Amino acid sequence: MKNKIECPKIRERFLDLNTKERGLASDPIAASHVAECQECNRVWSALAETYTLLDEWRAPEAASFWTTRFQVRLDELRTDEAIAANSIFGRIRAFLIGNRFLGLPVWQPAMVGALAIAMTIGISLYQQPILDPITPSAQTNASGVHDLNKLEQNQDIYASMDVLDDLPNNNSTPPPSANPTDDAQKDTSRM
Repeated sequence: MKNKIECPKIRERFLDLNTKERGLASDPIAASHVAECQECNRVWSALAETYTLLDEWRAPEAASFWTTRFQVRLDELRTDEAIAANSIFGRIRAFLIGNRFLGLPVWQPAMVGALAIAMTIGISLYQQPILDPITPSAQTNASGVHDLNKLEQNQDIYASMDVLDDLPNNNSTPPPSANPTDDAQKDTSRM
C-alpha cells in the first residue's frame, strides 16, 4: 500500500531525473522505489527508451534547391499581389480598408450615413398624414338636416314595402289560415 501512495510523487520526478547530467542514481529515494515497484520500473524504462530515441533522431536536411524555389515562389506571390493592388478593385479595396475616419475603416461611417438617409426617406414615404378631426364632410354629416333627410328616405322605403303587401298573390294554393279551428268549421259546413 505504501508504494501505491508514493507512485504519483515519484513519477513526477521522472522528467527531471531523465537527463544526461542526472539519472535515477542521483535520487536514492526514487531509485529504491523504482527497484521495488514493477509499474514504476516499467514507466521509467519506457520513458528512458523514448528519450534515447529522441536523442538519436536527426532532422532531415532540406534539399539544396528548396530555399531557392521558396524565394522564387515568394517573389511571384508578391508580384501577383502588386498587380492585383493596381487593378481597379484593388484600389477600391485599398481605399476602403486602408483609409481611416475616426479610427474606423472609411466604409463603416459611409454605410452608417447611407443607412440614416435610407431610414429618413423610408419614414417620410410611409408616414400617414394627420387629418383634422373636423372636416367639411364630417360637419355636414353631423347637421340636423342630414338626419332629417335620412328619416325621409327610410319613410319612402317603408311605404314601398306596404305596396308589396297589397299586391295579389299569383300562387294557385290559398295561403294557410292562421287559425286551425276555422278550417274544421268550414269542413263541417260542407257536410
